[in-house]
Amino acid sequence: MDDIKRFPNNWIRSSLAYLVLFLLFCFETAFLPHAFPPEIKLSLIPAAIFYVGLSNPGLLPFLAVFFIGLITDFMSDAPAGLHALYYYLILLIAHWQRRYLSGQTFFVSWLAYGFILFTGQILLWAGYSLYSFSWVRGLFVLENTLYGIFIFPLVVLIFHMILKYQTEQDSL
Repeated sequence: MDDIKRFPNNWIRSSLAYLVLFLLFCFETAFLPHAFPPEIKLSLIPAAIFYVGLSNPGLLPFLAVFFIGLITDFMSDAPAGLHALYYYLILLIAHWQRRYLSGQTFFVSWLAYGFILFTGQILLWAGYSLYSFSWVRGLFVLENTLYGIFIFPLVVLIFHMILKYQTEQDSL
C-alpha cells in the first residue's frame, strides 16, 4: 500500500529530472560546434549522465543516453555515433563505479568525473581527427575538461535537490 502512495511523488520527481536533463541538453546544444575544428562547449550532459548514473541508475536507461548522443552528433556535424559512444561510456563507467564512489566524499567523485571527462574528451578529439583525416586542434580537450570540472558541482546540486527525497523515501 505504501508503494502506491509514493508512486505519484516518485513519478513527479522522475519527470522533473527528465525535464532538467532536457533543459540542460537544450542549453548545451546552443553552444555546440557546427564546423571543424570543434570549439569550446559546456559539458552539462556528461555531468548529468555521470551523476544520475551514480545516484539513481534506474532513472536513465542506456538506450536513452545513446539517443541523446545521436541527436548531439547530428546537431553538431560530428561523426554519427561519436557522442553516443562517449555518453554511453560515461554511463557505463558510472554504473561500474557506483558501489565504490557512493561511499566516498564529493571531492573523490569530482576527481573521478574529471578523469572520465578528460579521457572522454581525448576520445572525442581522436574521433574528430580520424573523421577529418587531419589532426584537429587539441587545446579544446583541456578547455572543455576544465569547463566540465567547474560546472559539475552546479549540475550535481540541481539533480541532488530533485532526487534526494526520492532515494530517501525508497529506503524507508
